[in-house]
Amino acid sequence: MRVRRVRPRFRTAHSDAPEALLARIVDHVKQPACPCEYMASNPHRLVELRVPEAERHLWSPVLAVTISDGTEGESVVDGLLGPSPSVWTFFAMLYTGLSTFILFALIFGTVQWSLNSRPWGLWVAVGLCVSLAAAYGSSLFGQRLAAPQTATLRRILDDALDRL
Repeated sequence: MRVRRVRPRFRTAHSDAPEALLARIVDHVKQPACPCEYMASNPHRLVELRVPEAERHLWSPVLAVTISDGTEGESVVDGLLGPSPSVWTFFAMLYTGLSTFILFALIFGTVQWSLNSRPWGLWVAVGLCVSLAAAYGSSLFGQRLAAPQTATLRRILDDALDRL
């Protein structure tokens, strides 16, 4: 079984200077045939590739690329693929909130049980665990829906970096 990463990261090394790599990526995505939108920050050597607005949906990915100085004159390209920051923040808060409520429900249910009372807090914890599993399942479903767009963004970056 293949383990899916929520926000996959990758790192590659290149012999070109960071500014040259940044310029090469920007030049590549500026072409009219390129099926993505971008945002670039030269002082920070950061490029963010997005799916065009017309094709974007809730699960559409964002590819954030940071170019830094490596050892021996190399440049290091760090990439992070994931949902848009608002979707990522929503799911991070959802997981945190549900996990916190599960912990409180388990504590409350255990106290109820130790006092020989009806431990309905444990049932609440079970329901919250089901909700957490459903949220995780929906994120995996979203990854599957976004897979073609994710592959397109990664291919665009690879094409830009491999260009001579």
